[in-house]
Amino acid sequence: MLKQFLISISIAVSLLAAPALSYAQSSRVGVVNTERILSESNMARASQTKLEQEFAARQRDLEAQGTKVQGMVDTFTKDAPTLSESNKATRQAQIQQEIEKFDRMRDEFQRDLNTRRNQELQILLDRANTAVRQIAANEKFDLILTEAAFVKPELDITDKVLAILNK
Repeated sequence: MLKQFLISISIAVSLLAAPALSYAQSSRVGVVNTERILSESNMARASQTKLEQEFAARQRDLEAQGTKVQGMVDTFTKDAPTLSESNKATRQAQIQQEIEKFDRMRDEFQRDLNTRRNQELQILLDRANTAVRQIAANEKFDLILTEAAFVKPELDITDKVLAILNK
């Protein structure tokens, strides 16, 4: 009796699951590796070069300020034993002002760089999404993912997206 009940249940489950399995088998799924888009596309490389050029002068200024502060600290450390207390206090205050200036410069530089990097990234991602939608429409994909723990090579459409972006 129990055996017949289990057979009946398994037949019912099979009948109910059949339409879902046939739909899943006919669905087209693709996966895009976003990291590859961000590292291999011509647009990403051009954005990186553009940012490096845009921020090169400020980077040099920041490095010069850091070198200046380090020189002041080294000189103070060397001269400290021979300085009077008032001279020590004056030089320490000057060093502290230069350190604060350096910190402000570094923080502004980092904030501005991050803002520009995010702007460039958004432009790239918008174009990549447009390319993904174009591929989805042209090749009749039902689902395209941008993250997956494992992807069969035949589901990876990153090369197609890169081809569109690199035109």
